[in-house]
Amino acid sequence: MEGSLTITFKNPPQELIINIYSMQSMNTPIWSTPSEGKKEFKLPLNIGNYVIKPTSPTSSFFELAFQIRQGKESMISYDERNQGKVSTPH
Repeated sequence: MEGSLTITFKNPPQELIINIYSMQSMNTPIWSTPSEGKKEFKLPLNIGNYVIKPTSPTSSFFELAFQIRQGKESMISYDERNQGKVSTPH
């Protein structure tokens, strides 16, 4: 009952922290990691609805809602202006 998520950043700030929340509980992230300049992250997630909230003291990022489907890969990409785009398989 899993799918996967790939997150990419064109120009991630060194101090960026990536937080993933389940829409069922927006109080505590289910996954959180500092980017440390890394541009791509892959992780397995249970099927469901989620929100990504990247945070940085020097840059602004929009939070995005996305869905994980069984056996499918969802992708989130942030461009050089930190604008995010979700690609969910059908």
